[in-house]
Amino acid sequence: MEVTMSVKIYEDDALAVFFADGGDDLVVTFSDATMSLNGTRFFGDTPLKKLGKAALGFVAKSPNWFPRDSMYPAIREADTILDKFQDITTYGGSMGGYAACKYAAAVRATRILALCPQWSIDNERCNNVYGRRHKHFNPETMQDMEVKASDLAPSAVIIYDPYHKVDRFQAGRLGSLAQDAILVPMPYVGHHVTRVVSGTIELSTLLKASKDRDRAKLISTTRGLRKNATERFESVMQKGLAKRRALTTSLMSQMALSDQSRLTENSAVLKNATAEFAKSSDTAALRAVYAQVPAEKLDERVRLLLTISALEKNPIIVTTSSGNGLTLDPLTGLIKHDHKGFRIPIMIDLRDNIIRLSAMVHGFWAPVGLRENGDLAIDQLDSGLQTQFDFSPLSTGKFSLSHNGKLCTALPNGTVNCSRSRVGAWERFDLGLSKTPLDA
Repeated sequence: MEVTMSVKIYEDDALAVFFADGGDDLVVTFSDATMSLNGTRFFGDTPLKKLGKAALGFVAKSPNWFPRDSMYPAIREADTILDKFQDITTYGGSMGGYAACKYAAAVRATRILALCPQWSIDNERCNNVYGRRHKHFNPETMQDMEVKASDLAPSAVIIYDPYHKVDRFQAGRLGSLAQDAILVPMPYVGHHVTRVVSGTIELSTLLKASKDRDRAKLISTTRGLRKNATERFESVMQKGLAKRRALTTSLMSQMALSDQSRLTENSAVLKNATAEFAKSSDTAALRAVYAQVPAEKLDERVRLLLTISALEKNPIIVTTSSGNGLTLDPLTGLIKHDHKGFRIPIMIDLRDNIIRLSAMVHGFWAPVGLRENGDLAIDQLDSGLQTQFDFSPLSTGKFSLSHNGKLCTALPNGTVNCSRSRVGAWERFDLGLSKTPLDA
C-alpha cells in the first residue's frame, strides 16, 4: 500500500508526534538522543515508507527520555489512530529503545523491537553501572523512570552487544521483566546497534522475524550485519590492541599491505594503527596506509608522511605536476621548480593543525611567504611576507595552494607565483619524501 506523507498530530515543549498512513500493521517509532526535530521526519520513516508500513513517530526535542507528562497526552491524541490497528510494533534504539519498552502497553503494542535500549538511566537504580550520574539524567522529570513489567508488550525482541557493560546490564533487566523476551546478542558493535541495522531490507527482515518470533532468523540476520560493520571492526581492533598488541599490530600491518581500505575508513582504527606502526618502525605499512587515505583527508596524509619522515629521516617535499620539487634559490630568495644550480628543498610541516611551507637556511627554519607581486619567496629580512597558505584537496589526489583566493602556479620561467583564478595542470601540487635525509 502506498504510504501517505507524514502529518503532525501532536506537539508540546518536549516532543512531537507524526503519522504516516500505510498498510494494515502499524509501527510506532521513537527517536534516539542524536535525532532532532526536522520538519515531519521521524525515526525509521524512510525504510518504513519504502516498506509500505503505517507509522506513528514520536520525536523528542532533546535527550529527555520521553517524559510521562508529555507522552500520555500525546498517546491520547493518537488514540483514534491506534484504534485502527490490531498489529502494533514499537521500535527504537537507545533512548528510543527505552521508550519502545516503556510505552508499549500504553500504545497497545503487540510486540517490541528495541535496539540497545535502557531500562533506566538513573545510575543509582542501575547499581552504578555508568560509574557516575548519567549526563542526561534529570531527577525532576525522570524519577521512577524504570521500565516495569506492566509497561511491556506481550512479546519483545532486544538486540544488544553482550560485551558492552552498560547495554548488557540494561538488556538483562529488561529481559527479566518480559516473560517471552528474545535477547539477540550482537557482539562487538558497542552502543551502535541502531547504526549497524539501519536499512530497508534489514528492518523488513527484523520486523518479520520479530512478528514470527523466529529467534534463529534474528540471530542469523544480526550476525550477517555485524560481520562487515565498521563498528565491530573498530571494537575488535581496540580490544586486540589492549590484550594482544603484537598480534593485532601484525594483523593491521598485513591489512595495510594487502590494500584493505577498512583500515583507513575508520579514523579511530587508523589512528591506533599509525601509532603502532610508528612504534615498530613499520614504514612499509605506513606507506601502504598513506596510499589508501583519500585525497580530501589532506591533514591525515600530512600526519602520516610526517611519521614516515621522522622514521626514515627524509623530509616531506612539495612537487609540481611535472614531478619537480619546490626549492629555494638562495641567491634570489625565490621559490623555484627548475632545479638549476644550487637549491635548498622546500619542506612541509604541520604545527597547530596548520600546514606550512619552509626551508632550512643557515640552520634555521625559514617560512615561505608571498611577495607583493605574488612570487613565493623566503626573505629573512622581510617580516612582512604573507606566510599563510590555504591547502585545498583536489579529486585527483593532489592539492592546490592559494592565498586570498589566488592560486599558486608553477610558471614556465621556473618560479612559483600566486596569481591564477582557476586550477589547471600547473596549479596542482603533490606531497612526497625527499631522497636526501635531513641529516645529510
